[in-house]
Amino acid sequence: MTQQARVTIDGRDWLLNGQRTYPGSPALGLLMNVRMVNCVFEDRGPGAGKMATLACGGDARGSSKPSLPGAGLYRPAEPGAEPCARLLPGAGEHEAPLTDVRGSLRGVLPGAGFEPEGNTRAFVAGIPQYVAAGVRAFTVSLQGGWPGYEGAENSAFAADGTLRESYLRRVRAVIDACDAHGAVVILSCFYQRQAAALQGRKAITAAVENTARWIGAQGLSNVVLEVANEYAHGGYRAWRDGDWLVTAGAQVELIERARAAGRGLLVSTSGMGDGRMDQAIAGASDFVLIHLNNTALADYAARIAAARATGKPVVCNEDDKLGSAGAAAARLCVAGGASWGFMHAKKNQCVPFAYDGSEDDAEVYAEVRRLTLAGAKIDEEGERKAIRQVLLTRPSDGATFAVGQAVAIEAAATGGVARVEFFAEGRAIGLCQAEPWRVEWLAGEPGRYDLWARATMADGQVVVSRAVDIVVVTR
Repeated sequence: MTQQARVTIDGRDWLLNGQRTYPGSPALGLLMNVRMVNCVFEDRGPGAGKMATLACGGDARGSSKPSLPGAGLYRPAEPGAEPCARLLPGAGEHEAPLTDVRGSLRGVLPGAGFEPEGNTRAFVAGIPQYVAAGVRAFTVSLQGGWPGYEGAENSAFAADGTLRESYLRRVRAVIDACDAHGAVVILSCFYQRQAAALQGRKAITAAVENTARWIGAQGLSNVVLEVANEYAHGGYRAWRDGDWLVTAGAQVELIERARAAGRGLLVSTSGMGDGRMDQAIAGASDFVLIHLNNTALADYAARIAAARATGKPVVCNEDDKLGSAGAAAARLCVAGGASWGFMHAKKNQCVPFAYDGSEDDAEVYAEVRRLTLAGAKIDEEGERKAIRQVLLTRPSDGATFAVGQAVAIEAAATGGVARVEFFAEGRAIGLCQAEPWRVEWLAGEPGRYDLWARATMADGQVVVSRAVDIVVVTR
């Protein structure tokens, strides 16, 4: 198949087929993107039968829209199984969903078998809707992302770093579909939770080189490469040779190896959610990949300016702010000259995966569409609008602490905040009634912990942050 879309870089700008993206718009030369890392997902592990640890309640803002029964994502339940009635209307009695303290609903869909090809087909069918909303790139991962449950074994790599053909068929289907619609794929190699997938440094290196060679050999001109998702994440330390992988030196080496193997392939690796990037990595990369999950809107301009100082394109390919906060994040990135990437974790990344185009978040996609239209202007008033938001700015995702170590937890909150409460694994650990929004917590037993905050506004409205996952170890 002849490729139709060719992505290149000129200075800080992205070009498709030799033309700067979004001509005449505020997003000129940018690459507005969406994180769809699990569109090629599979689970070959022993926990695959529990894939129905589902977010039955829909998206993070409380939508209870059922998730495409019969769309080909799931096989029928085994005889005698009791499906989740909220997913399959009309089913019989079922186990009541479990509700965690953040309000998300989790239920069980016993016996449901996931069909990776059906999931990929569902995403491919949705691509035209995302492109129509102004999206020009999708992040797709060879090891996926957090699917809403622990223990998934999802990797395109054999243990020695060779590529698995069955997995690549789905990846190629997505790349070809994106190409047909003039869209780019940011193909990511590694995800921190796949600790058992590769047999150490030699296999990790081979995985990167094999991926780059495959892209080059296939002539995939609409693909750029991300070596690792959030390369410094503490989860990588559970990998064989993970202490090497999380270093800037390792990332520089892998970027250079990928570029050499990939026949002119554009290569980078992504930083943590604070919007910062190591200077050595930025220097080695063809474009600077940042994440903004844990970055307050007030800090976007400074983070983006620092990244743009490299003279290279700056791409955020992960920001999970929803609704008005997400729309503001898109505006701020475009105003600063950075491409913005939306992540709707509960809708697109956690089972049951759904791909409903602009319906995923109407406010976010309306703003992305507006920013990419010729003649549009940055909404200065919208940028100044007070967004009701709380997020943890410290620690970052994947930070590692020793048992009993004092962990400083800090939040940024806007919109007339009266108090901020802090939680670890659903247990209250601190309360602040004035700035700074900061508490200390003594790390508990070894394991993974979700930290999050809940802000109460002066008028009584409650806003909840995304969770930050940390790792506690024995030292």
